[in-house]
Amino acid sequence: GVGTGKYDLGYWNLSNPNDPNNRPVIALAEGDLTVSGSIQGAGLLVIRGKYEVFSGFTYDGLVLLMGKGEVAKEENPLLRGGMFIVSMEQDGKGTVKFKDEPKFTLMGNSQVLMNSANVRMAVSLIPFRQVGWREITPAIDQ
Repeated sequence: GVGTGKYDLGYWNLSNPNDPNNRPVIALAEGDLTVSGSIQGAGLLVIRGKYEVFSGFTYDGLVLLMGKGEVAKEENPLLRGGMFIVSMEQDGKGTVKFKDEPKFTLMGNSQVLMNSANVRMAVSLIPFRQVGWREITPAIDQ
């Protein structure tokens, strides 16, 4: 799990996107992730397992759950941004296959609030680069 002070999950002041203390991060959990307690995070959270959230976790940004495709939110966690959930597995040859339908469980006062500004903030952390280009002309279209 994630404990206060053990991992840096970033920070985001929702009311002031220009706050100099804002420091969204990309965080990767290579397996199941369980979060509980009064913890804040911001940025892009990538989880390659099951995601369980309890009591008081607040996250601003985008959560990508790519693995078991299971989310359980109990008590009062808050996500302001977006979430993408896919259930997939990798075989022994490295081939990724989609499997069961994702499972999403909300209990108590859990909230998932779409916030496009927070999604944009998270996506801006991804270091995109151009890997090629192609010029389209009328002669090519024929």
